[in-house]
Amino acid sequence: MNRPPIDPFRQNHPSEGTLRIRRISRFLKAMVLLYFVAMPLFGTGWSLFRSHGGSTGWHWAAGNLSVADQLVAAFTVVICLGIAVTFYRLLNLWETGVFFSKTNVRLLRWLGHLAFGNGLLGVVAPVVSSGLVTFPSIIISPFNSPWVVGGLFVIMLSYIMEEACKLREDQDLTV
Repeated sequence: MNRPPIDPFRQNHPSEGTLRIRRISRFLKAMVLLYFVAMPLFGTGWSLFRSHGGSTGWHWAAGNLSVADQLVAAFTVVICLGIAVTFYRLLNLWETGVFFSKTNVRLLRWLGHLAFGNGLLGVVAPVVSSGLVTFPSIIISPFNSPWVVGGLFVIMLSYIMEEACKLREDQDLTV
């Protein structure tokens, strides 16, 4: 790519860092669509409509699941779609050059809560399926879930971003 040299004194020209963020954001948006939308929909469709051995054709397989398992699957799909939509909106803001705003903080916090909820759902799902609760594993298993730990980390980052937004507003007011 032959780009003209960047003039740092032009107001409307994005910096190299902003251009890099835009490229990465576009790539991540494609990955979000693939990972959180296409793959879960394909997996859900595959698990609900199956072809069995000697039978011809496809049939509805969700009837084999208990009501609790169906609810866990429904919550998982809703959370995955919520994560996809929230992350996609956040990437759109970053792609347009909006880095420190209250909207970013709100979306980042929602993303953390959804990831945390997905992790807790992953911990609770085996208990719901089997009906068995073992004492040490129910306490330790949330910390073994990358979604729980990642969700808490993203929530912490949202609070850090909120403080950065406040500092930026204070700096903008200072003459």
